[in-house]
Amino acid sequence: LTLPVRRLGEGFGLNLLLGAAGYRGDTRFGATVMYQMAGAYEAYKDKGDYNPGDIFSLAAAVDVKRAKMRYVGDATVSTFTTDKLDDRKVFRQSSHFDLHVGAIYDGTSIDHAGNARYLIRGRNTTYDTTTVETIRNQLKIYGNELFLSGSLLWSRSAKWHAGPTLEWRYIGANEYDF
Repeated sequence: LTLPVRRLGEGFGLNLLLGAAGYRGDTRFGATVMYQMAGAYEAYKDKGDYNPGDIFSLAAAVDVKRAKMRYVGDATVSTFTTDKLDDRKVFRQSSHFDLHVGAIYDGTSIDHAGNARYLIRGRNTTYDTTTVETIRNQLKIYGNELFLSGSLLWSRSAKWHAGPTLEWRYIGANEYDF
């Protein structure tokens, strides 16, 4: 399972992860719940403590094997708390929903893999720091994202693979007029 983490700070951090996995026949499945606390730190000298928002994510995944094919899929929803500068709200990243599907053909010495991922983003909230918690705007900094990839993997053992990967990523327009 992959849990995207885009905001890292220098302050104390704590990551709590609870997960479960199981199988039934040729189907494997799992789910996780993650909470990541990002602690405050001094981002700029004499500008106060910056406290990046915390992250909460739920994820579920499934992997099905049929003959030489393996099909995978997972979904993750993540929410964020508000970033603060000296206990004043400054920014809140929108929640997002990440969907992924893929297939892998297990050949004798060459495997083929294809993946598609679609990330749905909401609007981020920016606060006016000169007044008390007034919302300045709620706009998308990045649009939704589509990611496609294909790979050929040569292997001589189950531990090592080598080969080319072709990736394409499209990020939709933001709402800042550029």
